[in-house]
Amino acid sequence: MKIYAEKHNSLTRTVAVAVKTVTICVISLALACVFLGCSASAVNVGFTRESITLYVGESRDVAPYVVFDPIINDSRDNLKISTDGDCVEVGGTVITAVKAGVATVRATTASGGRDGVMTVTVIAREEQDMYLEVDGQLLQALSDGQKPSALTFSARFEDTVLPNGIEWRVNGKTVQTGASSTLEFAPVGIGEYTVAAQAGDLLAERIVKVYRKTQTSVEYNGNLVQPDGNFSAVTFYAREIMDAANPATVYEWRVNGVVSGALGVFEFTPQAAGEYKITLAVNGVTQTVAGGDGIVVEATGDRAPLGRVTFDDADGVYIDWADGEHIVRVTIVSPDGRRRDIERSDAAHAYRFSRGRFNADGLIEPFAENPAEYAITLVAEGKREFKFTQYPEAARRYADEKVLCRNSFISSEADGTMYIAELYAVGASRERCYIDGDANKITSAMRAAASDLGMSAYIVADGHIATVELDGIVNAPSKFDAGKAERVYAVMPHIEYDQAARRPSNYVFALDRVKKSAEVESSEQLLLATSYGIRPAPVKKSTAEVVYNSARNRLVSIIGADYTAEQKVHAVYDWLQWVIVRAETPSATGSGRFLESVFGSAELTVPSVGLRRAAVTSEGAAKAFALMTRIEGIDCVIESSATADGVRRFWNKVKLDGRWYNVDVFGGKSPSDEIGLSSARELTSHRGLLTDDAYMIKQGLTPQGGALEAYDASKSAYLTKHVADGAYFDYYAGKYEIADESMYDAAVAYAFGACAIGSVSVPVYGGIETYINNTLGAEFALADDVTDGEVATVIEQIRAAADKYAEKVFGQKFASNAVAIYRTDYTVTVAATAPRRG
Repeated sequence: MKIYAEKHNSLTRTVAVAVKTVTICVISLALACVFLGCSASAVNVGFTRESITLYVGESRDVAPYVVFDPIINDSRDNLKISTDGDCVEVGGTVITAVKAGVATVRATTASGGRDGVMTVTVIAREEQDMYLEVDGQLLQALSDGQKPSALTFSARFEDTVLPNGIEWRVNGKTVQTGASSTLEFAPVGIGEYTVAAQAGDLLAERIVKVYRKTQTSVEYNGNLVQPDGNFSAVTFYAREIMDAANPATVYEWRVNGVVSGALGVFEFTPQAAGEYKITLAVNGVTQTVAGGDGIVVEATGDRAPLGRVTFDDADGVYIDWADGEHIVRVTIVSPDGRRRDIERSDAAHAYRFSRGRFNADGLIEPFAENPAEYAITLVAEGKREFKFTQYPEAARRYADEKVLCRNSFISSEADGTMYIAELYAVGASRERCYIDGDANKITSAMRAAASDLGMSAYIVADGHIATVELDGIVNAPSKFDAGKAERVYAVMPHIEYDQAARRPSNYVFALDRVKKSAEVESSEQLLLATSYGIRPAPVKKSTAEVVYNSARNRLVSIIGADYTAEQKVHAVYDWLQWVIVRAETPSATGSGRFLESVFGSAELTVPSVGLRRAAVTSEGAAKAFALMTRIEGIDCVIESSATADGVRRFWNKVKLDGRWYNVDVFGGKSPSDEIGLSSARELTSHRGLLTDDAYMIKQGLTPQGGALEAYDASKSAYLTKHVADGAYFDYYAGKYEIADESMYDAAVAYAFGACAIGSVSVPVYGGIETYINNTLGAEFALADDVTDGEVATVIEQIRAAADKYAEKVFGQKFASNAVAIYRTDYTVTVAATAPRRG
């Protein structure tokens, strides 16, 4: 069973699953296209910390310390961590201290740019340190009918003088005290168990995870056979059919037996000839991969990468290659026969070389009156030659001139789609571009992009030159759409309420660290710049400045200084759920589909009721979520799909830990007719937070793919595990736990106890909203296969648990009219009005 309620100052990682939800709560009175990220010219990598200290045996994931400049959607996918020292070992992005010493840890990406460097100091164990040795399996995956196996924990001390006594605890509950340094422990069922030994001031813990055995398949993108030294990345995906009762999934990827990855996505690039066997263990169980116990990547020949010349929207001329590693020499023979040999060891040219990229400015001229051919050779362990043919001089202006952030040299369908988005953002109704590629496919993509943006495109091609005319551009609102629906909620938004725990007003966001910038004036230009990972430079007193500053101020006001990426996504989702009203049938020129509806405008007069109750369409909600997460450096795109009634619906996809998940702020709110109310009210919920594509399909939408599973259990809004009053529980109700009274009691007590009662302030556009909150509430999610009769049982269990809580805390049950329960297709929400004390 899963319930959703977290303390405001200790948000857990969150994700919603494709499940039904039931909510009990009290009524409180209180771009038409997908913006795709483009490839940047060079990605510089840095660490947010210059150094860290670890103790021997300690592990640390360094990925959260890594920042990218510029921010691009695939930066973290291509992240590689390495070290030059022997005091730490590297497995994926996790470093483990193995002995005392100092090491340099380096972060790189395949797309080139400067490496990030951080110093790691490893300290040996203190003499009085204590640790636990384990005899048994810390990860156990059980088949049906199988029972968990017992484990023996032994406390070990570096000092020869042992303490007088040890207190042993399991999930915080004392299970043994005395002089014994060992504990026999047998898990009682599926769940996570923290076994702790306390001896005076010394504390040691180990975690046991017991799972129901699940099915996992492995997919991959890339070439398993890589001949002639042209090595490239192969990306592997673990597709697990998750069990809601299980603890967080543990992935272990190995390359020829060496642990190399711990996420659901793993990227491997051969660095030398050989056979590399990729294996995967999920929750301690080795998986069958391609009919065997692993997949082999076979690389032959001396490394000799195949290059390509890049200049389109690259802010320079570069030679790129696939494997992302350094090369030692580049030889360029110009059309006039002049030969240049550039050595990496030559200090005068060292700046040209980076991982996967060579700066060819001044060495290769892409355009000429009489186009001719360059012969280019990349030398690594081996060498490989390729040709580059110049383009006509007439094409130069289209490559040099910018529309907003990108040029008019169109070389692919995606390039054409973004070109239309740029014309829309700047309001250019008639322009010319240069098409290099399949003109039919590219112009078709351009017309489709225009249609998605509510425009008609007329394109006439004359050779490579195409004239594009756009009709029906509406890229800014002409009026403000105010919302009227009242908010119904179970819990206050999960944002940072403690001002001391927030970030300062001058906080430097991830997007602020990006060097490349673009001047923007409107909200659509602002959004488009962030979609490219480019830092916006708003024109003074423009709507872009109003919107950008407002979004930044809200982020400072709702997010804590120590929040993870998952917590930031959760906080932004909750805040938007709180401040918007669904606009079901908006006007074409109203504010609902624009960022102005949430963050204000320099042109529009905002009604005195304030923007906190703005009428916002799904498009406007998706744009607001995208802007806020991109400012935080989180990869986010906007998706859309036509519904059965012909209306276009928008939502987001975010990338966390290498995986894409759906976020549907608009769809996460339930309108009054869905929750059985006649008046205009909307119920906030987490049903749209971090879901898989299967869930979106159930909503009648057609996602473009990528989010193949819901987020794993440890980060799910409903699946997050808790331990209270001796019960191991969550907020998801599956068939096997419908009648488990102890879990409902613990879940409701935990949720109600975490609710903020009294004066609560929520930052909104233009100031602060203060509420006298007297609502105790929780959200529950229901498994897909739960029947209506079983849902009725769930509701009875929740109501009974609420009364038990009231009797314990307030000395009496809730009044019958003090509790409201709402059920939607996927959720149940409960909220109760807390009685006045005294």
